[in-house]
Amino acid sequence: MKLKNIIISIIAMPSLLLSVLYGGKAIIHTFSTMKIQTKVTIFFIVALFASIIAGVYIFITVAQTRASISELEIISELRTTILNRANLFDEYLLYRTEPYSQQWLLAGEQIGRLLEEAEKIFNTPDESAILVLMEDNNNTHIQTGIQIFSNFSMQQEAVLSRKIEASLVGNLLIGRSEMSLHISQLSEAARKDISISQKKLAIGTGLVVSLMLVIIFLNLTWLRKIITKLEESNIRYQSLFESIGDGVIGTNLDGKIILINQSAQTMLGWHSENLVGRALLDILPIIDEKGNLIPDKEHPVRTTLITGIPTTTTTTGHTYNYVRKDKTKFPIANIVSPVIIDGKTVGTIEVFRDITKEKQIDKAKTEFVSLASHQLRTPLSTVNWYSEMLL
Repeated sequence: MKLKNIIISIIAMPSLLLSVLYGGKAIIHTFSTMKIQTKVTIFFIVALFASIIAGVYIFITVAQTRASISELEIISELRTTILNRANLFDEYLLYRTEPYSQQWLLAGEQIGRLLEEAEKIFNTPDESAILVLMEDNNNTHIQTGIQIFSNFSMQQEAVLSRKIEASLVGNLLIGRSEMSLHISQLSEAARKDISISQKKLAIGTGLVVSLMLVIIFLNLTWLRKIITKLEESNIRYQSLFESIGDGVIGTNLDGKIILINQSAQTMLGWHSENLVGRALLDILPIIDEKGNLIPDKEHPVRTTLITGIPTTTTTTGHTYNYVRKDKTKFPIANIVSPVIIDGKTVGTIEVFRDITKEKQIDKAKTEFVSLASHQLRTPLSTVNWYSEMLL
């Protein structure tokens, strides 16, 4: 049966490897065709779950380490109490006084309480078995001590012989050695648990650090790609913006210039570094056909900022004139549109063009019509005069 299973596994292994290979290749291809934003989102979710798992792993390991430290603390207290009880018994054998025996019994009770606490912490079968042995040993130890304290005194004629006392003392010494051995076994087990927990903690910390490094590396890589694309997009849009034949000026909510294209700079005679950041109404005044300065409240940009409605001037009707840097003026036709974000006006975009030629053509048309009208009226006047003469 085992041989059959091995043969089936060997036959199925290539198919499994091919499936994993093609599946992984398909996943990599799909992932490589995704947008950067999608990749970042997916990786963030995966990293989040991995971080949570690593965090839980570390938390459990730290809890295990704390439990092992608690075990060592109880072991240390047990060892100290057992050593203290041994010293008290030696003092009793030397002086045969009741205070030493009473303190010895109290030490035995304290050892019993410590063993009860240890049973709540030590949970492996081997550790539990050692604690049971220690508890039995401690109870036997106490009973033997009570027997010695009750039947042997300073009198020469004791109830029992000194030979029996020596045998009981020997039993106590053997029990003491066994408890010391058990304490060493428990201490070794606790230290082994701490060593394992430290290794687990190191692995968990290493995984978290590695994960963080991978996240940082990928984020920096993707961030570099995003920045590169943004720079390319900015260059493309900047080129398009600079290629617009009409003048374009953008302002913020305070009416300060935030962008201006090359056509506007050429028409106005200003460079962008002298205009950006300054109030449009102060640096680029608008005058009417008579040379009167347009008040700020009637300025198209100010009107659009206040009302949020586009403002337009054309070649017909009243004409606005921009004043160049050299104080010369030129007529314009413009449209000022509000920039609205989340339902709020945050600035304006003004598109304008020089209509000097249109104005010259309109003036030529007007003069031609006037002259033609005059010439047509002149022959009629002559005919009327001769008609009156004949009559």
